Amino acid sequence: MQPGYPAQAMNCIFNLWMGLPPMATGARACSLSNRIRLVYLTAMEIDATPDERKVSAPVNEQPNWLEGHVLNPFVNGIAITPYNAVANAVNFATPGDLLGKAETLPVSQTEFLTPGWFVQNVSGGLGAIVPYVIAGKTAGAAMRGTASRFALNGPTAVVLTSDIAAATTGAAVLDFSRDTHAGETRLGNAVGGGIAMFAFAKGNALMGVSESIVQRGVTRFGIGTVGGMAGYTGSRLASGEGVNGEELLKAGITGGTMNVALPPTQHFITKGFERAGTAAHDAINSKPVTEAWKNSKAESLYWSARGNIREGYTAARESTYAFANEHNLAHPLKRFMERSFPREVQTVKPPLTPENNPVTTFEKALPEYFERVQKGEEAWELNATGNRYDVHREMQQVKGEFAAKLMEVWHGTADKPGFKHYTDAELATSTTSVERVAQIRSALQQPA
Repeated sequence: MQPGYPAQAMNCIFNLWMGLPPMATGARACSLSNRIRLVYLTAMEIDATPDERKVSAPVNEQPNWLEGHVLNPFVNGIAITPYNAVANAVNFATPGDLLGKAETLPVSQTEFLTPGWFVQNVSGGLGAIVPYVIAGKTAGAAMRGTASRFALNGPTAVVLTSDIAAATTGAAVLDFSRDTHAGETRLGNAVGGGIAMFAFAKGNALMGVSESIVQRGVTRFGIGTVGGMAGYTGSRLASGEGVNGEELLKAGITGGTMNVALPPTQHFITKGFERAGTAAHDAINSKPVTEAWKNSKAESLYWSARGNIREGYTAARESTYAFANEHNLAHPLKRFMERSFPREVQTVKPPLTPENNPVTTFEKALPEYFERVQKGEEAWELNATGNRYDVHREMQQVKGEFAAKLMEVWHGTADKPGFKHYTDAELATSTTSVERVAQIRSALQQPA
């Protein structure tokens, strides 16, 4: 590398960013910077100027040895390929091409089994490991969240909370989303990525902890080589293609390199997430934030905003259900099951007695509900400077219990008659007139 190359490169980057022509003495130093900026412009869907196209490396121009064998394969693996995978997923889920695609940086043409060939594959493998680790961490968080949200247990919970399953799923999703090349399919890429990452994670888990650093490195490289070859073979077979010997060996070397770097990369990324979480926790619980939170006005605004959001969500959901009921709409799967397995609904109508009369149940439940609501409002006011979360949760429970009671009053149960099965005259009692029964019926039939 020529003396002064870093300074020339920095000067070139500055000139390009400011729209100035590159210095003649730094033209060679500008080549990588020009190509990186051209990729950026392409991703942002900004047309490159003729001067930018001119200074960028032509398609048939070979990059220098360091760029073509080390830098460009590494950048392609760590940034360009995962970015394009994310762009593919976003563009598939949204109308139009929301995100532009980035062009991969050019790599040198190398002969099979030459030193440059090995260096190129090792560089690409080292760059690719970070996106796979992040994909595995993201998939693991989603899977554990699902298990917790639905309170799953047994074999399903074991799978959803497994680090090996998370790494496998993340790799499969990432490879499914990335760009396909000749002889590849998205399904094949997902199968291959999942097989390879499963082999890496499972093999590393079975390793002995007493091995030296060198022994662990050699063992991991062997595991990665086998996993990379297995993933490539699975990908080709799932894509309906044959296996190529050179590509098989390339996949093995790339897999071995990735698996050597996998455990330390996972460790550092995990530590990074933990430190970020600790910093966020400390910031939230810092003295200024705590003092601001103790301000009753600020807390009241928080709970008010949260309540408004929740009520808006509930209103939207109830409106959707009301619209579906009005137009006799149902989920397609539910309609299919009802038509495939029809069953007669038995009407619940046990004998009506003064003790199980739904009007009596309603007249008893209503004042109890009002009393509990009043106590909740008093507790809310008394707890103005404290934590109102428990009060809020208790009020939600009170509302839910009363709603369940109203459903029971209207529809009835196996041993209690329902309001809808009897006329106003039949439900009237010595203390509740027919007019009052009609008012209750009208209230129960009001839309939510």
